[in-house]
Amino acid sequence: MKRQGSSGMGKKVAETIPRVGRGIALGYFTFVLLALLLVSPWLDFSMKRERGAPNGLFLLAAVGMAILTGCAALWLRNGKLRSFVEQETTFRLVVTIGGLLLLTAQIVICYGGWFVTGWDVLHVLPSVDEIAQGLPVSDIAYYEMYPNNLFLTGLQGLLTRCAALVGITGKTYAVTVMGSCICVAVSVCLSAVAARQLVRSVWVGYACLLLGGGFVGLSPWVLVPYSDTYGMLCPALALCLYACMRDRPLKWFWIVGVCLVGTWIKPTALLFLVAVVLVHAALYLCGKKPLHLHWKGLVLRAGAAALAGILALGAKAGVSAAAGLAVDPEKAFGMAHFAMLGLNRQSEGTWNLEDVSFSGEIPAAKERSRENWKVAAARIREMGPGGLGALAMRKTLNNYDDGTFAWAREGGFFETIYGKLPALQKFYGIGSGQGSPAFLGIAQTLWLLILAGLVLGWLRQKPGLGECVLYVTLLGLSLFLTIFECRGRYLLLYAPYYVIGGVLGWRNLYQRLARGRG
Repeated sequence: MKRQGSSGMGKKVAETIPRVGRGIALGYFTFVLLALLLVSPWLDFSMKRERGAPNGLFLLAAVGMAILTGCAALWLRNGKLRSFVEQETTFRLVVTIGGLLLLTAQIVICYGGWFVTGWDVLHVLPSVDEIAQGLPVSDIAYYEMYPNNLFLTGLQGLLTRCAALVGITGKTYAVTVMGSCICVAVSVCLSAVAARQLVRSVWVGYACLLLGGGFVGLSPWVLVPYSDTYGMLCPALALCLYACMRDRPLKWFWIVGVCLVGTWIKPTALLFLVAVVLVHAALYLCGKKPLHLHWKGLVLRAGAAALAGILALGAKAGVSAAAGLAVDPEKAFGMAHFAMLGLNRQSEGTWNLEDVSFSGEIPAAKERSRENWKVAAARIREMGPGGLGALAMRKTLNNYDDGTFAWAREGGFFETIYGKLPALQKFYGIGSGQGSPAFLGIAQTLWLLILAGLVLGWLRQKPGLGECVLYVTLLGLSLFLTIFECRGRYLLLYAPYYVIGGVLGWRNLYQRLARGRG
């Protein structure tokens, strides 16, 4: 009897742990939404964007949109088409057609508004062009400071070489922009499939396809062929694999491999894998095995994951070698540099030229890291608890206040514009740096719809394991950007996750209301 009681207690604790992580995430997003409503209108911060109306009005518009969407869903569910719409084959067909339509719309956006951008992309794309032509990379000093862009550059170079094999030459930028569009469109479709599988509801999948297509797929960021759009594919695919594949060693082989490849493109892509490991490890330590494994099965899955890691490292080395990219690791900026940036009160945790120059003047990696940590510690002492709290608030607003993910807020954003549709350029603010009131309003309304949905996650008392992992991932991303360099664009990588969380939250509200009527 004692053993059974102990086992029951362990099971209860194990079932509670994922919910605790999700609960912390829900508390954080409640704080974010309140900050956007109550603090943002009165506080000046570096990435603040003027939209002509406070966030409260956009939230009201979001609620109205949610009501209309709910009425439309209710009409479909009670109509004659319900049995057809709920079929798995119909869902797959709609996702496929929706993805193709989204890609077509993105091609129109590219035709009408494409441009050559500056900042980091201005370093990456000339290198891609050199790789495509079989020439040595001339700007190797950039990659020695920022080696995280090595894999992306090599990948885009190989993509451009493949395009040349089918007769597409001299179009390096256009090819890489098309790659960006494909990655985002596929990510939206994968997230819809993952959402459908997480809660076994095609209606959630349809909602994620619709919202993700409008908010993520039609974002002007598809015009920027950088790590945010290319890297988005890996977390979306990893979540889809996690939700859809049966528990076999092959599942964990692919999840680990995809996450690591994503990490070579954008380091924060690793956060999904970290969340999976934390949640599952906590369950195992408390005696509940979510995968129903014994030690033999666990060893097989660990071996598959290790093999995936080895192959991913090999892929990274292979792409760099094929592209002719070799750098001096002593010159790379490490995590200490970005922690120092994140503690810069003057720039509010965003990119700062003085900090970059300071790190760049120190030749040895160990010495640079040591000096970066010294500056970071000095800044913590100088600010004190109150100053750190104020900085955290400003960094939160810098990350979350803009539904466009800080569109066009990078230095030298519009270098040369080649688009053919002035109306589309005006809508997105291409060339001016300020989008039209319509674009800014739509983006902010959809963003607050998503954030409000995340907060409505409080209504679901017994979430599934996948939903807990999703929330812990988003919490990890938010904490990462609170500690290190922050930027609204850095949320874009996990934009499909935010969409899924938002849709699940509104679904919770609809279910509560339906039960209340019943």
